[in-house]
Amino acid sequence: MFSMYDQFFFPPFQGVIVVSDSELKDLKLQKKQHELKLLEHRKNELDAAISELTNEIKLLQPSKKEAKVSNQG
Repeated sequence: MFSMYDQFFFPPFQGVIVVSDSELKDLKLQKKQHELKLLEHRKNELDAAISELTNEIKLLQPSKKEAKVSNQG
């Protein structure tokens, strides 16, 4: 007779999955390609953010003419 106690301390056997070397190699390749795609997407997002911040900094910095006028005043 099984109880909840048995299931807690003796979980059911999960089994073993057997795959061939070529299948394992294909799965690893798919995983690496997926990781690369995610990293490239993140890189593109970061590049866009850097470009946006660079443009904002350029807009916020005073021009050379404005700097000369404020220094003379």
